[in-house]
Amino acid sequence: MNNIKKERIKKIIDEWDPIDLLPFAPPDEYDYEINKIYSVIEDKVNIEHQYLSEIIYNVFKKTFGEDVFLNTIEDCMIVADSILQSIN
Repeated sequence: MNNIKKERIKKIIDEWDPIDLLPFAPPDEYDYEINKIYSVIEDKVNIEHQYLSEIIYNVFKKTFGEDVFLNTIEDCMIVADSILQSIN
C-alpha cells in the first residue's frame, strides 16, 4: 500500500470537505470514502480524469445520498484534477 498516495488523497478530500463536516467531526470523518477512492486507483498507473471524477462523485453520493451530497460531477472533476496532480 502506498501510504503517501493515500495521505495526499486524504489531504485533498479533507480540504475540500464536501459535506462541511470537518469543523465539527473527527479528522477521520472521510476516511471510509478516501479508502474507497484509493482502493479503486491504487494500482493504476494512468488514471483518466473523467474516470476519477466519476469515482469520487459516486462514492460520496452513495455514502451520503443525493440530499446531503450536493456537489456536481464538475465539482468532483476539480478534486480529481488536484488528486491526479498530487499523486503523479
